[in-house]
Amino acid sequence: MECIVTGKTKMKKGKVCMSLYNESSGSYIRPLKPDREYFTEEEVAQIDLFSIVEIEESPNQEDNTVPHVEDTIISSLTCLTNDPDKFLDEDEIEDFLAGIAVESADDIFGYDEDDNPYLILDNRNWGLRPNTGERSLGTVEVTWVKIYKDYYDKVRVDFEDVSGKTYTHAPLVIQATDDEIDSMLGEFNAEDYDSMYLRLSLARPYHADAWEDWLCALQVSNVNVFSEVYEY
Repeated sequence: MECIVTGKTKMKKGKVCMSLYNESSGSYIRPLKPDREYFTEEEVAQIDLFSIVEIEESPNQEDNTVPHVEDTIISSLTCLTNDPDKFLDEDEIEDFLAGIAVESADDIFGYDEDDNPYLILDNRNWGLRPNTGERSLGTVEVTWVKIYKDYYDKVRVDFEDVSGKTYTHAPLVIQATDDEIDSMLGEFNAEDYDSMYLRLSLARPYHADAWEDWLCALQVSNVNVFSEVYEY
């Protein structure tokens, strides 16, 4: 099965959480090794964002728990680095994201039986309570995004989606060098660009001291801003 690499998230202890998108099924996949562990940095070092990889799903799947329904045990992962057709160019990336993005972050994670968004705010941190929601991966189109370092030197993202709802203080967890992260810092508005997309994900359940309860915290795993518009 061929999939497009949509995210590489830096984890602890040299691990990387990848997200893939299968266009045939229209669904995200979070590939895991047979022991349900993430891949190491060395194992995915040759895999670039928006490249195409080939995976084989293991017959030994386990039941997933919402919202992390995308967890998929795979028996093989092949990087097609020798084929130039297995990389999306800039125009193809923009078209791809436009095709899979939604206008509201709430639409990614879903609503309860009373039509209330599962995505909630808990002491400045957005996320879902464990065992709620529809999924943990998605792409949203935004009209404004600000990438900055907070008081603790952690990189954060504030954004407004197309529906008009604003989210703040989401950690940026993309796998990148310090220089690459520094080059991303800034504020971006829709009137200056053709399109802007964020790849959103949810962390595993965690309970910080300042939170009311356990939370699968909202994260920004990728930022894509296209075609600055110039006025002549």
